[in-house]
Amino acid sequence: MSPNATNWGNGMSSAYLGMTGKRISTSADALYVGLGTHYVPSGNLSSLKEALLTTSFSEDPHQDIRELLVKYSHDPESEAQLKLLLPQIVSTFSADKSVNEIIEELKKHQLSTDAIVSEWAKEALLGVRAVLVDKDQKPKWNPSSLEEVDLNEVEAVFEPLSQGTEELRV
Repeated sequence: MSPNATNWGNGMSSAYLGMTGKRISTSADALYVGLGTHYVPSGNLSSLKEALLTTSFSEDPHQDIRELLVKYSHDPESEAQLKLLLPQIVSTFSADKSVNEIIEELKKHQLSTDAIVSEWAKEALLGVRAVLVDKDQKPKWNPSSLEEVDLNEVEAVFEPLSQGTEELRV
C-alpha cells in the first residue's frame, strides 16, 4: 500500500517538502508516505470509537484492532498526488542539485503538457521562493485573490477539446 516513509523518494521527497513548505494534507498522501496505516472517514469515527470501547479483546488485541480498522476504514477518495508526482519530485530535488538547479528544473516542468505536473511546478516554485528566497513563508499567488480570477480562463479549462486533439487514455 505505501512505501516505507524513509524510502519515499530516497530523501528527495523530504527535500521537496522542506524546500517548498508543502504539507502532507490529504489522507491519500499521508498513507502513501507511511504516516498512517488506515483511513477512517470522519463519518465512521464515532462507530469505530464505540466498537473499540465495547470490544472484548482476545489474547491478540493487535489483531482485534486490525480487524476493527479494516471494518471501518476505506480507501481514500483520490489517489496520492505525491505518488503521481514522485518521478518529478525525485528528478527535481535530487541531493546533487543546487537550489538554482532545482529552480531551473521546476521552470522546465512548468512547460509540461501534463496539467498536473505544470501546476505542481508552479506551486513548487512559489514555495521555494517563499521558503528559501524571501524566507517569508508567504507565496505570492497569481492572481492574488479569488476576486481577481478571470472566469473566462476557468471556463476555458472545461471547454471540449478541439477537433483533432487526442483524448487522454487512462
